[in-house]
Amino acid sequence: MYRSNELWDDAFRVAKFYGGQPACKRVTIALLMAVGVVEGSKVLLKHGLIEAGIEHATETGAFDMAFELANASMPKKLPDVHLKHALFLEDDERFAEAEQAFINASKPKEAIDMYVHQQDWPNALRVAENYEPAAVADVLIAQARVKADGGDHRLAEDLYLAASRPELALVMYQEGDMWPEVRIYTHTLSLSLTHIYNLNIPTLRTRHLFQTHQLLNT
Repeated sequence: MYRSNELWDDAFRVAKFYGGQPACKRVTIALLMAVGVVEGSKVLLKHGLIEAGIEHATETGAFDMAFELANASMPKKLPDVHLKHALFLEDDERFAEAEQAFINASKPKEAIDMYVHQQDWPNALRVAENYEPAAVADVLIAQARVKADGGDHRLAEDLYLAASRPELALVMYQEGDMWPEVRIYTHTLSLSLTHIYNLNIPTLRTRHLFQTHQLLNT
């Protein structure tokens, strides 16, 4: 009744008393759709419901409304709106748009993780190089592990080396019982048994160290 007659103060009063936050959110959307964000934000501000209005708009996928309301009345919420928009776009498999939204939210790592999950290595590296250089090695290592799992150990080794993590290539060969490769690899890199031991990698078990020791002394 109050909503249909645009008696918004009364509508919010009743919603708060009888329906709590969920009811207030529904009134908020009705208000914004009826009078627009600029005028509606004045009423929301009066009732302390600006943030709730932004949250409800994002929850219902009304991102244009959420952005307009945040821009007009609560700019500090913009990164959060961008992030929720990015997650929405990612779920919808609109990855290029999601990437831009993650960047707008100052969350490039999430864009990188999205591309890594899709095994889209060129885009993962591009975002890392442009926005999060410290994550470049993480992308290379993730790609190396996928290649190793698929049996492409040579490419995996190259990727580990590009990430400056040669010890992970050694682990890969040892875990695969690829002892000729271990021998060539350790001699090529001039790795001593002491150095290998000092890497302190859990997967370098005693059996592997013993066999590596035998190879290095043959």
